[in-house]
This record gives sequence, C-alpha cells and structure tokens, in this order.
Amino acid sequence: MVGQGRLHLFFSDLYEARLYAENGVYDKKAPFALQLKYLRAISKEKIIDRILDEMSAQGIDDDEVLERWRNDMLEIFPDIKKGSTLSGLYTPQQSVVFFKDGKLIGESADQDFARAYFNIWLREDASDPELRRALLSISE
Repeated sequence: MVGQGRLHLFFSDLYEARLYAENGVYDKKAPFALQLKYLRAISKEKIIDRILDEMSAQGIDDDEVLERWRNDMLEIFPDIKKGSTLSGLYTPQQSVVFFKDGKLIGESADQDFARAYFNIWLREDASDPELRRALLSISE
C-alpha cells in the first residue's frame, strides 16, 4: 500500500481510498490499483455524475467523449451498497480493469479515460488535495 485516506462529502464520509503499487511506490507509468471502500450506499448514476464532474474539472470538455465515457461506465459500474469496494487496476499496456468486491465487472482500453479517471485522485490539482496527499503519502 502506498497510502490511504477518506473522502468527506456532504457532511459524512463517502469512502475510504487506498492506493497500491509495487513495493509501495507510486509511478504513473507502472501498474497501480486504487480501491474505494464505500461507507454508505450510492447509485451508479451518482458515482458516474461525480466522475464526469471531476473529469470536466480537468479541462475535458468534449461532450461526445464525455457521453461515450458515461455510456461505458453505465455498462461497467453497479449500484454500491455500504461496505462494498470498487477497485480500478491500471496497467499502462491494458488501461484499466474494474472490480467490485474482488470480482471483475468491466474494463476499458481507452488510455485517455484511464488517465482522466485516476487523475481524479492523483493529479497535482486534485479537487481533494488532502486525500491526494494521503494516498501518495506526501507530507505537507
């Protein structure tokens, strides 16, 4: 494990996030995994809307691309129950594979999608800098 933290949203914790990489060292050019353990139930539509809002905040403004990604995520992501985990495994050659509670639920070979997805948590100007620092084990 590289690091872990919690996302606090709307007056409560939404999930606990953990970042894993070989030897506990994150390298965006090497395989890594991000695991989100949900602390409350949430619909896949709300998850996807939040993801797309975060992607738009990264400057992705191509409506056709965002709509394609929305449709792809609707096929992959399930509704989440309290206590469920949603994990994404990034491999530079294969992009991203998603798991719910350890079971494969889908994948995307779209490198742009994979980068935008993981950048939600890991980019320098992430919307939750405290969570980013915790995931990457960065001291202030």
